Amino acid sequence: YRFISGAKNTDRLYGFIAQQVQEVFPEIVNDDEELEFLSLSYETFSVLAIQAIREQQAIIDDQAAEIAELRAELAGLAAVAAQNEDLARRMTRIEGWVASLGEEIP
Repeated sequence: YRFISGAKNTDRLYGFIAQQVQEVFPEIVNDDEELEFLSLSYETFSVLAIQAIREQQAIIDDQAAEIAELRAELAGLAAVAAQNEDLARRMTRIEGWVASLGEEIP
């Protein structure tokens, strides 16, 4: 955002809205009752953000391991499906041979 004021500094500034942060992390919002404004303790906010990133990374790592396990299981199931198809073809041929002998398959 940019301040709308007579200040000559036109640099773009980045930050959070203290009221929104206060809903989630009230302990890092400073309330200056004399000046009637809120401010943030950005040092503390940085620590919270880093911890959140660590927690997310742990979740990502767990999910990656689970995906690897599921892919291995899927590959195993694909191999079993291929074996079943092969056995079904072989059974069809055997049934054809038996039928050609004139005997009925129970």
